[in-house]
Amino acid sequence: MSDGGFTTTDGIHVMYDNVTDLLCQVGIFPVSETELYSPYATQKGLKIGDTVETLIELYGEPLKKVDSYNVYSPLSVYYYILPIDIEDYINAIAEAEDMPEDYREVYSDKGEAYFRIGISQAEGDNFNKIIAIIYGA
Repeated sequence: MSDGGFTTTDGIHVMYDNVTDLLCQVGIFPVSETELYSPYATQKGLKIGDTVETLIELYGEPLKKVDSYNVYSPLSVYYYILPIDIEDYINAIAEAEDMPEDYREVYSDKGEAYFRIGISQAEGDNFNKIIAIIYGA
């Protein structure tokens, strides 16, 4: 996929699809490399820097958990499906005039809005703390 986007100075990352010009992802990240903080929170109050226990308390067990074993930035990613009807969004993607056929197939497998939480697995003060909150479709 070919995504464009931008990041604000206060840790919000917005991505859009270059083919369809539709918004495809919004993320909340720490405001700096050295401080695990963001002024933003989810609808239920989850914030950057919260613990995995807080995540489970607010959202329950994830649909899926994926562990990354990157030596420099180990993390776990928890996936949740959001109860949002995105049928109109999927239809808009399908109707994009200049979308390549193989690109169209990628989107036909999707159809759910998701909520993805990155959790640091690095040893130290940030172990098991939220480092990224991403909404996508």
